[in-house]
Amino acid sequence: MDFGSENETRGFVSGMDELDAAVKMMTAMLNRFNKAEIYIGVGKDGKILDREFSEEDVSKVSERMGELINHMPQTAVSLERTEDGKGYIRISATGFETPYSFGSWFYVRRYRYVDRGGSKSVEWVENLTCGMKRHRSFSPVKRIILYSDTGTL
Repeated sequence: MDFGSENETRGFVSGMDELDAAVKMMTAMLNRFNKAEIYIGVGKDGKILDREFSEEDVSKVSERMGELINHMPQTAVSLERTEDGKGYIRISATGFETPYSFGSWFYVRRYRYVDRGGSKSVEWVENLTCGMKRHRSFSPVKRIILYSDTGTL
């Protein structure tokens, strides 16, 4: 089975060790396109890898999403199998109450062109947009005040 390539609302991660990246990707898709399909156990080429998954892994995915996302979108997490028995986890999400944060940070999904050996291809990335409370401590106004107090301006 081949899922094709990644796009604005479809993303692939190779295994459970990339679970945080999958959740981050999901919030970025929701913030920009209001829907997301994440496949765990699928390579970047869209082909299913030969990984073992269990219902316990499905529970871990749901728990981790609850820990990392500020308010949960509508999600469905399921363990799927192909005809030849290869397993993967599918996360399907929709959400219109944006923004969705990943660990108090907000991301959006965008693409960029990458030159790979003379041919350009599209690569999908999650870009940081704002960190809310966290960015206040590093604001330019505070930096200017701090530097002017020390006489280094």
